Amino acid sequence: ITHRQDKLYHSKFYNGHFVKYSPDMVSADDTTRNLIFIYVESLENSFLSHAPEIRRLYDNGLVFADQENTYGGGRNIIGAATTISSMVSKSTGLPLLCGSSFMNNFGESGLTFFEKVPGIYDILHQYGYRNIYVQGTPERFGATGPFFASHGVDDIYDKNDVEKMLIEKGDKYRRSGPGLADADVFEYAQRILDTLSYDKFSLTLTTIDTHYPRGFLDKRCRERPKSSADKDYFAAVLRCTSKRLGAFVDWVENQPFGKNTEVVIAGDHLFMARSPVSKMRLRDRRFLNIYINPKYSTDQTKRTYTSFDSAPTLLETMGFHIEGHRLGFGASLLSDERTLLETFGERKLVHMLRELSGSIEYNELFKTKAP
Repeated sequence: ITHRQDKLYHSKFYNGHFVKYSPDMVSADDTTRNLIFIYVESLENSFLSHAPEIRRLYDNGLVFADQENTYGGGRNIIGAATTISSMVSKSTGLPLLCGSSFMNNFGESGLTFFEKVPGIYDILHQYGYRNIYVQGTPERFGATGPFFASHGVDDIYDKNDVEKMLIEKGDKYRRSGPGLADADVFEYAQRILDTLSYDKFSLTLTTIDTHYPRGFLDKRCRERPKSSADKDYFAAVLRCTSKRLGAFVDWVENQPFGKNTEVVIAGDHLFMARSPVSKMRLRDRRFLNIYINPKYSTDQTKRTYTSFDSAPTLLETMGFHIEGHRLGFGASLLSDERTLLETFGERKLVHMLRELSGSIEYNELFKTKAP
């Protein structure tokens, strides 16, 4: 992406390990689950002792972890350690090797990228799913809107749409700033789900209240900080987020479509500093991935993985079958296929991913396209 064309080289890593989707790779019958995919800002394992509702979902859901005595999850990795790069990686199995500031500027232009890399929403669309995306920030923030619009998402609702709902309600708690409160995004999502008439659907939403450096405490939260210190402020935000997320999942499970819907809760990446509520060592911290009400599960949950492995795992837990159980650089954690992290270890994998950005293959995939 940042290399001159005459400096690019062929990547043995890409050619040896990247699995590009083709329609004949995936099969399914008519019993696949609907999907509600919730990206929770910075949600990691060090938060669980301060988030009882999330811990309940963790304890009762399907979770893959590589630690025996500490709550585990997935490892942050280059190309998947920011919000947009995590979303790209979790939906395609491909790293986004660009900085957040670059992607913010990219998003403002409305350009799309990775058009040749089908992801989970493209696949769901081919199987008749209606794909919906909701966020409380502007759709072009971080280039999330342009990316999803070019990858199988049918309806995108952002800050402007949620604000219209709040204005109609005369809601005095409407928040200005980088994004609307998570409570309002959950309410908007519930309104959409209340009126769905599709046989198959996915709804993806993102939260922001737990954002670095201290979160955003909604005035409606009953939890109040014990002091003005950042750690106490964030702890109050986290407790409120936990209650709202738990209530939303409970609501989904009690709806007519609930029995046939898988809910996936994914931390997009680690909190971008020392955990504000725990002294857990950085090497032990993991982003959370929780699969609730999957069609298919497994007892073999001790796995070492990254965001790249989320896409094939999500599809197979929903009821799809992927030939070879691999997609992009990811492996389904329901299978016996080894993840790249299990194969190479973190240090070597990071080295290969850094070199990938200078390859002919990766730059060809990234090529931008005007809106």
